[in-house]
Amino acid sequence: MTTPSISRYPDSAPTPLPRGLILLACLWISGSWLENIGIRTPIQPVAQEYTFSLQMLCCSLMIGIVVGWTLMRLSVTRFVRPIRQSLLDIGVVTSGILVTIWPLRLLSTWSVEQTVLLSALLFGWTLLVGGVVCLGASSRSGLLRAALILSAFVLVGLEVVLPESERLSWWRPLDLVLRFTEANRSGVAGGSPEGAGVAVAQLLLAGSGLWLLVIGWRGLARDSGERRPE
Repeated sequence: MTTPSISRYPDSAPTPLPRGLILLACLWISGSWLENIGIRTPIQPVAQEYTFSLQMLCCSLMIGIVVGWTLMRLSVTRFVRPIRQSLLDIGVVTSGILVTIWPLRLLSTWSVEQTVLLSALLFGWTLLVGGVVCLGASSRSGLLRAALILSAFVLVGLEVVLPESERLSWWRPLDLVLRFTEANRSGVAGGSPEGAGVAVAQLLLAGSGLWLLVIGWRGLARDSGERRPE
């Protein structure tokens, strides 16, 4: 008598915790800290001495979100529940961002407004990249996955070689990070706080719009008769 096969993740089972992502996120944050700030105290330990190091640390966090996370998730097998697992990933990455960014105020002259804008910026890109990860992780096409990974590398690499823009553009993550982390009290160097708020709002709108498209696409796939557990 044979035993009926049981799915690894039945519909009633909870979504598995992304332990690998949690470990790699902690290692990335720790490595970024050691690389950019180190363990030695400056000769004159004042906030201005840490400005450049904090900027590079935040840029490293952004690169980890845009490139590292995308590469990790889209290089492995498909998600069983793409939407649930991607949202859980977003929660893990966002938690890492918040527990890293806010204590950095002790080493900087960042205002509360700057810290809020920087947190919102990193969260906005987490939301946007999460939608991309969900799209790629739910697809059987290796070509689509490769294209999404390449796009992440191109986005960061192209921004490095492009000239600095006078306007704040939501699709330039590293440029926004550098401006939001300048040692000033106005909130954004080279732009008004209102312009920074608009850029972050556009980013959040783009991330939310992508998620609506992904959820709609998944709904159409289910309606067409393809069984994809969520």
